[in-house]
Amino acid sequence: MNITRTVNFLENLGLNNNKIWFENNRTEYNLLREDFYKLLDDIKFSSISFDKVFESYNARKAAYRINRDVRFSKNKTPYKTEFGALFAANKQEKENGYYFHIDNKGFLHIGGGAYLPEKEQLSAIKKKIIEDTETFLEIIYNREFDQVYGGLSREFEYKRIPSEYSNNYELVEYLKLKGFFAYTSFPISKYKNQNLADFITDKFRIVSPLVKYLREVV
Repeated sequence: MNITRTVNFLENLGLNNNKIWFENNRTEYNLLREDFYKLLDDIKFSSISFDKVFESYNARKAAYRINRDVRFSKNKTPYKTEFGALFAANKQEKENGYYFHIDNKGFLHIGGGAYLPEKEQLSAIKKKIIEDTETFLEIIYNREFDQVYGGLSREFEYKRIPSEYSNNYELVEYLKLKGFFAYTSFPISKYKNQNLADFITDKFRIVSPLVKYLREVV
């Protein structure tokens, strides 16, 4: 995948986020999109080695559309300024799966886990953690996981631990979370001369124990 060319397109799209510019540059977009699909295919087949569920994923369907859904958004710009994909059963943000995107600032964002699951699923995750604390702690305190992701994301959490979990002092910082996912970012210029599929696959491998742990309940 031509990273420089992709980021340049996304950067220009960010400066000219309108239908006229996009249609005038659709040929370039289509070429880059096909390149992106090839990247997803490579990631899919490489990732099967550590998670067999990748066999069931359609790489093209894993890719997000470039068009934004502006129906309920104050931001009415019609296009996303990123190429992204989610490897999950139904490609819903609330699901548990593997995610990455390349943005118009030249950064690669990679992560995995359950991002803001539904209330019932969130309760099921916390019940599982309480019942199988040892496995959970082994995953999040794994040295490689900690070095790459820095632990679970603290982006979304309750100010206070929900009352039903107030007696679980050992797990209090995790039972406050609204989502169980990890993510990290890299300046993509550092990796343009490396095999990008291998790089992303390796980061998926590191987060895969968390994804697999959550799969039973999400």
